[in-house]
Amino acid sequence: MEKIKKKEAIHGLILFIGGILIFIISNFFVNKFDFKKNGKHSIAEIYDFHVLAKSGHSICFKFSINNQQFKSCQFETFSNSTLRSMLLGKKFPIIYNPEKPEECDILITEYDFKEYDLVYPDSLYWVEENR
Repeated sequence: MEKIKKKEAIHGLILFIGGILIFIISNFFVNKFDFKKNGKHSIAEIYDFHVLAKSGHSICFKFSINNQQFKSCQFETFSNSTLRSMLLGKKFPIIYNPEKPEECDILITEYDFKEYDLVYPDSLYWVEENR
């Protein structure tokens, strides 16, 4: 009898935890802004890099939306220091949330463009060639 109660308690706990996990995961996907569908495009200028151990760099960029300045940083895995210096001061497209422009993504690599189902422009192939 005790074993049955323990099994029922364990099953109840598993169902409870599973329900919470489903709620958290579904809430994350429902509330996540859909950049592909609702994102706006603009241009940002890279102004700085921060080294993040050996794993990569944080690229810092600035942009203006409706005469308001925004700054953001994004992780990239550029290992070529020459490329980093080549990127400094260059302008690249960004995609951003029009309601919260600080939620944005700079588009530099071919992968960045593919993530949003955008065609990688010929004018940026020099980035891929220097990676």
